[in-house]
Amino acid sequence: MTRRTYAVAVVLGLAGLIPFAVLAIRSLVPEPEQHGMLTALIDYAAIILSFIGGMHWGPVVLSEHPPAAGGREGRGRLVFGVAVSLIAWGSLLVPVVTAQILALPALIAGYLFTVLVETWMWRRGGLPSRLMWLRWGLAAAIIAILTTTFMVRALGGSLTF
Repeated sequence: MTRRTYAVAVVLGLAGLIPFAVLAIRSLVPEPEQHGMLTALIDYAAIILSFIGGMHWGPVVLSEHPPAAGGREGRGRLVFGVAVSLIAWGSLLVPVVTAQILALPALIAGYLFTVLVETWMWRRGGLPSRLMWLRWGLAAAIIAILTTTFMVRALGGSLTF
């Protein structure tokens, strides 16, 4: 990844945090739309989590080096990418069978799982260090936002301005 590409990735990654923050704050404001904002936050978090899973397919399917694409590592990244997307999809099903707010811990677990597996991949030389700094920073921010939203909502709190 070139320096310029990395800079663009950082800017876009930070911009991607804006909907998390806005939707989290709006879901904590005591208004009739509160339920809709929490739904929007859950949906956005699931979409981004699925995107992160899909990100692992690119290097495998675009690789011109058969060992990387067809080997154990390549297959593992494909499976990992699908597993992450399934976690995201599962979090969207949580409100169908139980309380909507319980989708947040499912998403938090998905983001933790993802960054932990990516850290393992990085330690084995499978991911560039530059990417991991970005992934750790973004994951920490997302997990903090989702955890704060969950805790405030679970405790019955809200924000008033």
